[in-house]
Amino acid sequence: MKNGFTLVELLIVISVFSVLIIVLVNIFLMGIHIQRKISTSQDLRAGTQFVLEVMSREMRMMQEIGDDQKGNNDSDITFTNSQGEKITYCLSDSVGNCDSSGNYLARNNQVMTSSNIEIEELKFKVSDFSFTALPYLQPSIIIFIKAKNDDPKYPSPFSLQTTISPRIYK
Repeated sequence: MKNGFTLVELLIVISVFSVLIIVLVNIFLMGIHIQRKISTSQDLRAGTQFVLEVMSREMRMMQEIGDDQKGNNDSDITFTNSQGEKITYCLSDSVGNCDSSGNYLARNNQVMTSSNIEIEELKFKVSDFSFTALPYLQPSIIIFIKAKNDDPKYPSPFSLQTTISPRIYK
């Protein structure tokens, strides 16, 4: 009687271990893929929320908004901020020039969004700021942003909307 393994036994063990290793490597690669997808989605949300918060703070403290902006539903907005500066937020090209077909968000011709975020849609809906019709209604600005990541492997479209009540007292 010989001690040892036959060739058939060795082949069976090697086959079982090979299948096991292939399954474990696939699970590991799938975990990496899911982690990258989550990471890109989080980056998109964080970047979009940041620019929305910056716009909201500045609009909340505005001094005035032009009559041409009142009642609009457009992809740009112009107002005077609390320091007396004229501010314009708009869709823009990659260098900050306002362009309604652009994929970036700009403030006074300076791109605010990172290069990996594409803004698909930007809308500012400005209520009528007149206090004569219904004096108890607060004037408001609704901002709607629809963005996506520019990486085709991990597309993650995402929309944000907020309503701002500027502190303009007359």
